[in-house]
Amino acid sequence: MDPQSSQRSRLQQRKPESVPQIKRSDPWFDDGTVVIQGGDTQFRAYRGILAVCSPIFHDMFSIPQPTTGEELVDGCPVVHVSDSADDWQYVLRALCERRCG
Repeated sequence: MDPQSSQRSRLQQRKPESVPQIKRSDPWFDDGTVVIQGGDTQFRAYRGILAVCSPIFHDMFSIPQPTTGEELVDGCPVVHVSDSADDWQYVLRALCERRCG
């Protein structure tokens, strides 16, 4: 067997890497304007609420973003964060699910 055939054979035997399945979590607002992704979990929230409550988001959203190659989910830009999905769930629920009354 020639070296190229052997290499092709090994490449064909490799199993494709599994791509993590992205989960949607609470809060997920159908009319939200931005998707926050922590790990394999996404949250759809309101850009304006995040900007008002967080100087980091305020500054990030005030910078013009490139329109080509932008990752979108349901037409909303995706912001990848390094914090855990559990942490973001607590933060977003506190910010977006305030109850009046």
